[in-house]
Amino acid sequence: MKNTALLLLFTTLFSCTTETPKPSEKEVIKDTVITEVVKQEPVIDFKQIKEDQDSVRDAFNQVLDSIHNSNKSTIRVKDFLTSELPEIDEEKLQKLNNALSIYVDGDFMTLLENFEPKSKVDSLVFFPETITIRSFHLSFTNGLAYSQDELESGMSFMYYFPTNNELAVKNFISRAYGGDEYTWYSEKEFGPKDEEAGCYLSIKKEDEMTIVSGYCGC
Repeated sequence: MKNTALLLLFTTLFSCTTETPKPSEKEVIKDTVITEVVKQEPVIDFKQIKEDQDSVRDAFNQVLDSIHNSNKSTIRVKDFLTSELPEIDEEKLQKLNNALSIYVDGDFMTLLENFEPKSKVDSLVFFPETITIRSFHLSFTNGLAYSQDELESGMSFMYYFPTNNELAVKNFISRAYGGDEYTWYSEKEFGPKDEEAGCYLSIKKEDEMTIVSGYCGC
């Protein structure tokens, strides 16, 4: 009995102090399954994007034609610059923006209603690998042109008026973009009095053209 108790005590002490042998590093690697996750880049169907962009371009031109044909009003550039601008139809403008998939303001719609655009838009640029329009340039049959570029914080635009009558162009700017909160900083620069968010425009002469460069945003 005494010998049995001593044997049990010795066995217990031995089991508590003796560590279980650890597997070797090679055995750990051998028994461990390593799975490498490979990130797959999405496959871009450039052909389909090109076809979709062509469809958007065709729809863009059809909208431009429909806006002009719905009004059937063509006036001289000089008269347009100096006469009172018509009231903007906000509902019609909203439909135009939805159809074009790009924001345009009422003054661009006024150009479409009063001047005949050429058969197709001169250039239409999309954001990379999308059908979202980034910029466009449109010429009219009387030499007038308009371009617009979407930016992260707003939009830039340019008017190309086929006239040297700078006073008439300034009159157009004051009526189209003016208000009590706007002012002329100089003979050629126009913007908000507080010089904060808003629209900033400048004019310059080039050959037989008067060019208005503008930016609206923050």
